[in-house]
Amino acid sequence: MGSGHGKRRDIEGLRALAVTLVLLYHAQLPWFAGGFLGVDVFFVISGFLITRSLVDEASEHGTIRLGRFYARRARRLLPAAALVLLATAAAVRTLLPVTMWRDLGTDIAAAATYVVNWRLAARSIDYLAEDVVASPVQHFWSLAIEEQFYLVWPLLLLAAVVVARWRGWSLRTVMLVVLGLLVALPSLTWSVVSTDALAARAFFDTGTRMWELAAGGLVALAPGGRLAGSRVRVVLKLLALAVVVAAAVVVDATVAWPGWAALVAVAPTALLLHLGGHGEDLVERGLGVAPLQRVGAWSYSLYLWHWPPLAVLAARWGGLEIGEAVVIVALSVVPAVLSYRLVENPVRFAPQLVGGNRRSLAMGAALSLVGLVAGVAVWQSVPPVGGDQPSVVTLPEPVTADSHPLEHGYGSGPDGGPVAADDLTPVASPAPPLEGYGAAALVGDVTEEQVLAHLDTIQQVTPAPHAATSDLPRVYADGCHVPVPIDAVRVCEYGDAAGDVHVALVGDSKAGQWGDAMEVIGERHGWRLTYLLKSGCELSTATSALGEEPNSSCNSWNQQVLARLLQEPPDVLLTSQVSSHAYAEDGQDGAQLILEGMLDAYAQLEEAGTDVVVLLDNHNPGGRVYECVAREDQLRSCTFPRVEESGGRGAQLAAIARGDLDAIDLADRVCPTASCPPVVGGVLLYRQGSHLTRTYVDTLVPVLEERLLAVTSVL
Repeated sequence: MGSGHGKRRDIEGLRALAVTLVLLYHAQLPWFAGGFLGVDVFFVISGFLITRSLVDEASEHGTIRLGRFYARRARRLLPAAALVLLATAAAVRTLLPVTMWRDLGTDIAAAATYVVNWRLAARSIDYLAEDVVASPVQHFWSLAIEEQFYLVWPLLLLAAVVVARWRGWSLRTVMLVVLGLLVALPSLTWSVVSTDALAARAFFDTGTRMWELAAGGLVALAPGGRLAGSRVRVVLKLLALAVVVAAAVVVDATVAWPGWAALVAVAPTALLLHLGGHGEDLVERGLGVAPLQRVGAWSYSLYLWHWPPLAVLAARWGGLEIGEAVVIVALSVVPAVLSYRLVENPVRFAPQLVGGNRRSLAMGAALSLVGLVAGVAVWQSVPPVGGDQPSVVTLPEPVTADSHPLEHGYGSGPDGGPVAADDLTPVASPAPPLEGYGAAALVGDVTEEQVLAHLDTIQQVTPAPHAATSDLPRVYADGCHVPVPIDAVRVCEYGDAAGDVHVALVGDSKAGQWGDAMEVIGERHGWRLTYLLKSGCELSTATSALGEEPNSSCNSWNQQVLARLLQEPPDVLLTSQVSSHAYAEDGQDGAQLILEGMLDAYAQLEEAGTDVVVLLDNHNPGGRVYECVAREDQLRSCTFPRVEESGGRGAQLAAIARGDLDAIDLADRVCPTASCPPVVGGVLLYRQGSHLTRTYVDTLVPVLEERLLAVTSVL
């Protein structure tokens, strides 16, 4: 710290409280569902300490020595962080399947360069990342925000020093104005607006968090003095502590965060910082006890080390029980303490580094590069996918026909419980073999016996599991699929621009997965194709849902799309979706609302002369099929039970029945029996969640074409 300030034991105690809340939350203890707010406490403390240090330096030296500041940050933060990133990269490469390496390796590289919060923010609204496992470096999001704050705030304070000198104003006053008007107020406003609009993305957004760090800075800049009466001070501090702890118990994942809600962590922490450091009292003594001081000193290392093993083992084991999570968190104390004693403190106080800013900065750059290289190495370990041809994976020799099915099945049965091996009858005798590439293998009345026997004979799979998430339809590369937060309509034209027949493909990613197939069919018949697609947005006039919140961007998009379609009605509209319910307020039925909204949209189009055709959603596997295929020797272990109304099928079937709509169901070529196969005719079916791979959709072109022509007389 700068001169004039000794070490405040109450702050070290607050650090201990903050990291303990985070650890209890990640240990899945139900009593601390809001323990994530410990990060908000850290933000306020960091803003306070950094601002106080910079103000002291500006007051003593008349300037802020940026090299010295960043050198201290490098010594303090980067050695332990680089070690954790190296260990995490090794764990990912060793313990997790190749299907995860690309995403997690990129996460590690982003963490090393302190931009991982933006990657996580983008992932939170990316339907193509819907089944990516929790990143083992996800906790680096808060460190990234702090580093971004450290990058900007000293520069703003330095500008404040220049302005104060030039105008002869009070340095603290200028700094208060800069921090309050340029950082705190805009950030708080953005936090409230952004959290209300899209909380998942706002959680990781730097702009929604800067006000929390600024709150600590404002306390550091606030005039000194103490409230009259030590008893009042103690009571206020006790209340502030109680609010933080109570909030960690009461708040849960249903609360949109940060927004206004984060004030329950930020305000009491700021009050504790302002009232603390004025001498011994009950709170100061409580926060200053030796165990809390030790945990506070270890807090950074504890925060770094506790999460990677939780995330890696959860990904490897398919989840963690509470007891397992508690044990892992407890054991993480060992590497944390060792890291603190052998790496963090020795480097931080090394005389060779303390005496030279350039050496510290060079070391910091080298350590960041180490983490970056580790992440890139994991990502580069993924076998390449060549050109337009999906890569192929070779499986072990075929197993015998009486192998046990669903040994590791992850789907849920009709009653919601797991599917056991005994739920299916083992193959007792050979069945007529299924032949053909992809969907061509499923011709005629296929039995479950044939499907399971067929899985036992498959030795090569394309696309390879590690390439499945890249096996996307062209609409993504062409920018035709509007992301979640955007309401602008993007119109893509395919087929024959001068064609007499106009076909529109409208809906969410489940409609988009048929884009390539429709392009082939449209070109063959000379149709003019129009694609109107948006992630997580079904064609409906109801208020769409985004999690538990209304999806305002989807509602706006739907209004624009309907207006456009009604202005120039297509001959045929082909639509599909994954959603099965709309946003419902108290007392409302979300399933009924989406049904009414779909029927309303369809009716308007039919009145305008459009033939609406509903393409039924394919059955949802409820897990990452491509990971199971990569991990298991027996493909029948990766089958899952067919639930007829899974995904968007329930809403679609109800709409078809109510509206007497034309419909196409390809279930017989995707999941023809009670057990849905992961691979058919050597082709992997699923890429993300229940989305079909482009390669498998390509094999469905003849079937889709035949049924589309048969269902409507317009074509």
